[in-house]
Amino acid sequence: MSEANKISVAIVDDDASLCNAMERLLRAAGFQSSAYPSAEAFLADRRRERLDCILLDIQLGGMSGFELQSYLAASGSTVPESASRSAGMSLVRSSRARALRVARMRP
Repeated sequence: MSEANKISVAIVDDDASLCNAMERLLRAAGFQSSAYPSAEAFLADRRRERLDCILLDIQLGGMSGFELQSYLAASGSTVPESASRSAGMSLVRSSRARALRVARMRP
């Protein structure tokens, strides 16, 4: 899959070792990934508009994961769906990511 067609995932977590591990895992699986140490760092990055998925830690220093989700929703983010992930994580997926996943499952 070309770089332009890869699903782009952001990891927002203040645990650097978790960010590094998730980035390596996602890249090995064929995804593009970017890690951010805080919600504020994520919001400062203009590339975030092209994201398909956000792996978001709920307990962050500064703005929390819940506050970031609320901010994104209020600002008309193109990342419309939120689902509980696992302890301290939330997964936010866009319709583009779901569509690409469904397309891959078709014969």
